[in-house]
Amino acid sequence: MLGFYFTRSIRPISLCLLAVLVASCGTSPKGKYLKYTGDNLKQNEGVIHICRTSSLVGAMGGIDVFINNEIVANIANGSVVEVVKSAGMQVVIFRLGNGSQFGVKVNLNPEGHSYVLQTASLNSLKVLPFGLVGTNMGWQSLVVDKSTFEGNCSTYSTLKIQMP
Repeated sequence: MLGFYFTRSIRPISLCLLAVLVASCGTSPKGKYLKYTGDNLKQNEGVIHICRTSSLVGAMGGIDVFINNEIVANIANGSVVEVVKSAGMQVVIFRLGNGSQFGVKVNLNPEGHSYVLQTASLNSLKVLPFGLVGTNMGWQSLVVDKSTFEGNCSTYSTLKIQMP
């Protein structure tokens, strides 16, 4: 009888926790930047396409995206952020919840497009306790061409952000 009561009382709590986890996993703008709905680029603007590939590693946590030290978005697992930005050299940094960060530099041409792929990487083998061998997982960001970007990210949801 106690088992039946426990099972029925824990079920609603579990469903509520699952709903909170799913709701908190979306890609969203951060800082002072908002979703961009325009279609046409101005004369000296370009677009940085940033994709976080789908991976089991770190799947539940979002990663903060900075461009030139300004936070623009929190990107979820398996999603894309397109940042409309003035042309020139741009530094794209990804910051994890533990404070570690990594990134790339991209040269954004006027009315041009740059593509950045962020993904989990297998850094090296390491020896675990009891003689087991495992891998040291890490993160990497790469500047890629359009076809590589689309091959990895074409099915993901996209958020577009405007930066001055």
